[in-house]
Amino acid sequence: LMLRGVASEVFPGQTLVAQIEARNITKAELRLIPLHTDAVAHYWASTSPDYQQWLQQQKRGKVQKWLVRPLQKPPYALQKDSIRFSLSQPGIYLLQLRTNDKLLEQTTIVCSRVKTICTTLPDASVRLQIVDAESGHPMAGEIVLYKQNGQKIASQSSDKHGALRIQAAQARQTMAFAQIAGDHFSAPVRLHYYSKKKKK
Repeated sequence: LMLRGVASEVFPGQTLVAQIEARNITKAELRLIPLHTDAVAHYWASTSPDYQQWLQQQKRGKVQKWLVRPLQKPPYALQKDSIRFSLSQPGIYLLQLRTNDKLLEQTTIVCSRVKTICTTLPDASVRLQIVDAESGHPMAGEIVLYKQNGQKIASQSSDKHGALRIQAAQARQTMAFAQIAGDHFSAPVRLHYYSKKKKK
């Protein structure tokens, strides 16, 4: 039983299609679980051995469930199904594929109006750009910087065009995400840091 084709970053109202492939499975269920957390906290928790226990504490709101169309008795050929859904509220969601209440596969989805684009410049500094996740148009907001050990460095405002430049020394081992009013925050991005080579 496999789950495919689900985007990890979406904007509110965007239609998602979960593609499911099954063999020798007679019952399966897809669950969409809202999480009470932000993008960075989830990122660090997902690297912990206690991740599943942490998730249980973060569940909030109503869990949506879909039954995969009735499957034949095994053994049988590979069957495919697709389930369409959309997210209306910003936040982080957990999409799980289960059979007989056993977790087989899961993925996280960040739903937000904003997206952070990271570009490394010739002088090894990094340019962060906040854009509208649906239209791609620039938008102003806050950029929150974290070290890869989870320590918050700073929160800085972008310019009116949604851009912010991070110097090379600060970009090393740093992650960032953008946020605007209304609980919209982007998925965290790792800054592409490259040290400048010394000329011989």
